Order: sequence, then C-alpha cells, then structure tokens
Amino acid sequence: MKQFNSALFASIFIFIINIAFVNAESVKNEPNTNWSSLSPEVKKVISQFEGKWESLTRKKQNRLILGAERWLNMSTQEKSKASQRFEKWNLLDEDKKQSLLSKLNSFKQLPAETQDQLRQTFTQFKNLSPEKRQKLRDKFRNLSPAKRQQLRKRLKTIRKQPKIRNRP
Repeated sequence: MKQFNSALFASIFIFIINIAFVNAESVKNEPNTNWSSLSPEVKKVISQFEGKWESLTRKKQNRLILGAERWLNMSTQEKSKASQRFEKWNLLDEDKKQSLLSKLNSFKQLPAETQDQLRQTFTQFKNLSPEKRQKLRDKFRNLSPAKRQQLRKRLKTIRKQPKIRNRP
C-alpha cells in the first residue's frame, strides 16, 4: 500500500474539515477553545494552526477539532481514499470547485428526509455493477432536456409516495 507523509495527511485533513458538516448553532454560545486544552493527538494533526489559533472563530476552531478527531479515527484505507479524493479536488479548476460547493450547499438546505432519500438512491446506484452504472449514465445523457426534466419530476413524485410492501 502506498505510504503517505504527514504533510499530505495534514493537507487532506484541512480539506476534509473545510467541507465537513457542522451545525453552527451548536457552537454559537461556546467560548473559543484554548490550544492548551486540546489533546496531543489533535494538536499534532492541526499543528499548522497553533500560531493563529486564538484569532480563529469558534466555528472554525470547532470544525478543525471535529475534522482532526474524524481523521484520527480513520483507518489507513480511509485515509488513503481521502488522500485520493483530495488529490482529485486539487486538480479541479476553480469554477468546478465552486459548482460542487454550491451543490453541496443546496443539498444541505434540503429537508433531512430528502437528503436520506438521495443518499439511499446513491447507495443503490453505487451497488450496481460498473456496467449497469455506465448504461444508466449513457441512457440519461442521451435523453433530451425535456425528457430528463420529465424523468426527474416522475422520480420526485415516486419518492413522495408511501411505500407499499407485499407481505407473504
């Protein structure tokens, strides 16, 4: 397995924490965290922020801490995957990055039920064989814009309907 150095891990960590989900309301009334109160492990992961720690907002500090804890709990394989995603992210141009961040923000604005449905649908898609996934992509790409919109509306309607299960 490919070995990654600490600097790369730190860079990936920073990327992960910058896109991590954090509920700002939960940290709204908390005081800033003192650097000295952090665990040695967390300090090591976010060491590049030590000099400017006190000037960071509560939200940023908490995002860094949560991200560091998440990073520390990852397996080697998860860290490797995160490294690969980070490398892909760095290769994207700024317009594509902004587009993806915009989509992420739109997703975060959706109701929890809708987010769960989308996650479930994506999981089902990921569980398909690569050939079936590619066939679906190709089929969707070949639809006219009107047909795509029609399909999206139909899927939206289907998701809103209660599921009926046949019991034996």
